[in-house]
Amino acid sequence: MNWLDRLRRPPAEDPDDEAPLDSIGPPVIERAAPGITALFAGISADGSHAILDLGKAVETKFDLFSRFARRIRFADLLAAPLRGESWAKAFESLSPPADQPYDLVLAWNVLDRVPPKERPVLITHLTRVTAPGARLYVLV
Repeated sequence: MNWLDRLRRPPAEDPDDEAPLDSIGPPVIERAAPGITALFAGISADGSHAILDLGKAVETKFDLFSRFARRIRFADLLAAPLRGESWAKAFESLSPPADQPYDLVLAWNVLDRVPPKERPVLITHLTRVTAPGARLYVLV
């Protein structure tokens, strides 16, 4: 229950003595992510790529992706419950601008939540919006 103590910290008396922002709140937990490491292995960090993340926008993901991509799209595909035709419309909205198909696609728990009959539709659509040789990261 010591996490409650973190919420009860007294405010700093001198504004110049405040703790750095990264030390406020619960500690950041970092873990090995061999799948993400493999996804970005050999990808140039020149900002020339286009990335589609089917999950929600998170600052840490944006910071990572921005090293590699000039275009980043967070689709947040699972933000609202979808049914029937809504899935097809959601998949259609993933299309990139015509001049740069996606090089990297990340699917965080999407296949777990997309209805089984809609999964082939999603995969078919991803083949249409990705560049030849594009990389796909799927977490199931």
